[in-house]
Amino acid sequence: MLNVKNIELEWMLSSLKGSGFLRRTPFEGYCVSNYSGNYIYSLNLEDNDVLQSVLNVEEWLIKNKISNAVFAVMSNYTNREFDLCNVLEGLDYNISRKSARMFFNPNVSFGEFRAKIDFQIKEVSNLKNNYIDCFSKVFSEGINRASEEYIRMLESLELSSKHRAFVMYDNQRPIGTISLSLNDEVNIIGDVGIIEEYRGNGLGYKLMEFIVELNSKIGQGRSLALSTGINNTGLDYRKFYKACGFETQYILSRYVKK
Repeated sequence: MLNVKNIELEWMLSSLKGSGFLRRTPFEGYCVSNYSGNYIYSLNLEDNDVLQSVLNVEEWLIKNKISNAVFAVMSNYTNREFDLCNVLEGLDYNISRKSARMFFNPNVSFGEFRAKIDFQIKEVSNLKNNYIDCFSKVFSEGINRASEEYIRMLESLELSSKHRAFVMYDNQRPIGTISLSLNDEVNIIGDVGIIEEYRGNGLGYKLMEFIVELNSKIGQGRSLALSTGINNTGLDYRKFYKACGFETQYILSRYVKK
């Protein structure tokens, strides 16, 4: 059985990639700072009044001069989580983003997908070697302040045996990206994408097939997971990842002050 709080902590730490830090707070939660804000999560709500817990957090944030606070609520649909969401909304917080945390089910056979064009997948030793340019093109439709900051973070990231990155090529042209971070609790897939004009050719499935096979070789038997955004425009890639053998374990909602 997955310990969701431990997994989420490792997930947030993995997302830092050397660009942020973790603080333990007096209210039995954590504050993780990265390129897009200060995330508050894993609040201990078992023995405390939920409203008072949130007010204690806000007081601590002001005292420590921490701005851009984001309350990260992991939804396993318990009454406490519903209470926390209601309290945050009552204190003028809105959901800024929702993500599905999906985990690979090794008992589900990976579908047979045939790519319509030839391709190669190559590991990069430096993210500035085609990876960042290709990543920027993949996600160019939705570039915003956060993604621009994420790209700047990638520019400063050094790859290692625990964080590996790959580019997919059509001949010499970079057309897709994917990464794999090896951690203590769970290995995390990131930066999955194919540039727009190459989509619909089965290449995304081939990227996922490649990384699942790689994890089976070097992942030391750990679970394999990824995060995919859910937004109001109906953009939702869970169907694609489900076809690749991934199942939603929980939803992470991010609340920010209006």
